[in-house]
Amino acid sequence: MILMEIYSKPTAYNHEIGRCKDSYGLREVYLNPSHIVSMRHNEELNSKSKSVVLLEGLDKNVIFSQITISSTLGTEFVNVVGSPRSLANKIAKASL
Repeated sequence: MILMEIYSKPTAYNHEIGRCKDSYGLREVYLNPSHIVSMRHNEELNSKSKSVVLLEGLDKNVIFSQITISSTLGTEFVNVVGSPRSLANKIAKASL
């Protein structure tokens, strides 16, 4: 299943604002639906996207979710575009 991942880009310290400025990118990510443990709203990204522009051209009303994946190394987290409900529907359609 292919989803759109939002990820943090490496940043440098910005002396004007006194911290590192957040910078994000989008990329396709393939997830094996049978390795998904859970999905939930990513409240931090959802809140940020309402107050600042995370990515130029991205709708302020977009919803982000965090997916927990089981791997040989333990669990991993992936932040993706879409609500848990829309992602669950996509998984259901992919498994038909």
